[in-house]
Amino acid sequence: FRAALDGEDGGKKKPTKKKAAKKVKEEPPEPEAVSLSGKTICFSGTLETPRTEAKKAVEKLGAKVTSSISNKTDILVAGPGAGTKLAQAESKGVEVWSEEQFRAALDGEDGGKKKPTKKKAAKKVKEEPPEPEAVSLSGKTICFSGTLETPRTEAKKAVEKLGAKVTSSISNKTDILVAGPGAGTKL
Repeated sequence: FRAALDGEDGGKKKPTKKKAAKKVKEEPPEPEAVSLSGKTICFSGTLETPRTEAKKAVEKLGAKVTSSISNKTDILVAGPGAGTKLAQAESKGVEVWSEEQFRAALDGEDGGKKKPTKKKAAKKVKEEPPEPEAVSLSGKTICFSGTLETPRTEAKKAVEKLGAKVTSSISNKTDILVAGPGAGTKL
């Protein structure tokens, strides 16, 4: 036996070498086929893909979008600042995808490509406030204050289209204050 291992086998066949186990890459993960049909998906954190666009894309493929994590949630697409949804997903064993993985899955559904494998969520570098849950704005009174990324006229039109009333001052009738940097005394 030892001679075979040392190559002194007297012309006998040498034992084959076992292949080393493949190392799993952290970034980017290797793809595998997946279908989003019938899956329940939740989005959290800051994503480059607008939520409305992401929601339409997965619903078109037969998936359901939810605004909160539950035992029925299959996938959490988590961007930076995912907050409590990420912790909930991890505690419930929900599969967590990066936005890159999500896009790859959409490409796989649409173009025959494959979806990335399950990936552990990246460690948080900076703790950010949790993402607000979906809220109906119909009948709400909203006030904008401070410097906003979205021009006020555009923000006003958007919330009025959803049934909200916009005021320029805070009162006991104000339901929501959207405050950017420099909000001042309205806070």
